[in-house]
Amino acid sequence: MLPIQLRSSTSTLLRDRLLECHAFVNRLHPRLDVQVVANDTPVGQWVFRHKEPQTSRNVVIPKAIVAQKPKLEVLFRFDRAVSPASLGASGGWRELGVGAKTLNLDFTSGAAKVGKNK
Repeated sequence: MLPIQLRSSTSTLLRDRLLECHAFVNRLHPRLDVQVVANDTPVGQWVFRHKEPQTSRNVVIPKAIVAQKPKLEVLFRFDRAVSPASLGASGGWRELGVGAKTLNLDFTSGAAKVGKNK
């Protein structure tokens, strides 16, 4: 979960590119579905495929969802995340989903401060 301390609840969040990332997909695990949830409300669904593991994704979080709490909580739910070891690729048993390269937050008004998960 990514908690974001808001300075204004009148903003719409994430109008452009949210995440530049590399998904753990390959010929043995060709698809990864990701649900994006903001303040307990689903706001997006992403599908990553083996042929395009590196990509940018976006989502718009409406003002009504941003205004629900003083902190916006963004959660990424991975369907069918697997470990490299389960595919015979290495000894790592940790399930992998998406490795983030950059995270971009774009507000139409107001500002935010990204915080650590506590």
